[in-house]
Amino acid sequence: MACGHRGLICAVCMVCGFHAMKFDLIAIDLDSTLLSSQGHVTPRSREVLERAHRAGVEIVICTGRRFSSAMHALDGMSFADHIVVNNGVVVKEVATTRTIYSDYFSPEAYAACVGALKRVQPELPVLVMVDEYPEYEFCTDVVENANEYHMQYVILDPDMLRAVAKLEELPTRRIIQCCILHEFERLQAIEASVAQATAGHATVFIIRNLRYLGSSLEVLPRGASKWRALQFLAGSYSIPPQRIMAIGDDLNDVEMVRGAGFGVAMGNAVEPVREAADWVTADRDHDGVAEAIEQYVF
Repeated sequence: MACGHRGLICAVCMVCGFHAMKFDLIAIDLDSTLLSSQGHVTPRSREVLERAHRAGVEIVICTGRRFSSAMHALDGMSFADHIVVNNGVVVKEVATTRTIYSDYFSPEAYAACVGALKRVQPELPVLVMVDEYPEYEFCTDVVENANEYHMQYVILDPDMLRAVAKLEELPTRRIIQCCILHEFERLQAIEASVAQATAGHATVFIIRNLRYLGSSLEVLPRGASKWRALQFLAGSYSIPPQRIMAIGDDLNDVEMVRGAGFGVAMGNAVEPVREAADWVTADRDHDGVAEAIEQYVF
């Protein structure tokens, strides 16, 4: 008997009372999902994830963060073998830091996107994320006299920065994404223009920043997403979508929450994530991730 969760059999459902579903992979967003408002993984969530991992469930962190930033937040936790970073452009093997999947910009698409950003909003500096860890992870051609949003990002992690004379001439082709940092309202006002100017080359959206001031206008290679990267990883384990649970809270989580066999929205999730989900769990400060796994996996 189905409970109405997109035709799935419910797991110890409050409505139906069925036994737990079998999941082989659990995909979890990081900020405002696994991490509390204090920026850490709670003891309960950590214990539940470690228990699931010991039981043979693949735990995959799927985040918009850069690799070094994500690993710093996880603080050496051993429940994840792979991590999806930069909103799905890169998948890394945690133990070796080796990139096993990438969806980089082509040189032509990157040139078009950087040019478009500079034309649409020439007074706002651009950051470019690259896959060159541990040497560096982002580039900018504006280090001095930039706005406070840009400068705070640079100052918080200077070891991962490489300043360049021109963003159009980066010393790498492993280019992940471009972004502009500012207040949400300012970015929202230019989002449509950036999307139009980069059409055919990129996906454009705005996400909330928790570590930095303001929000971030993200310009990713067209088609790149957490869900696309997750499908690659699941495919390498021969895990079909219906055996994936995905948990998230923001716009960059909508596709994976909708695409997974069972999608979970955090209690603090934005409305589009709630609409895409099968179930809404507790918020980030009340162990929403642990609650979902305890309710539907064990």
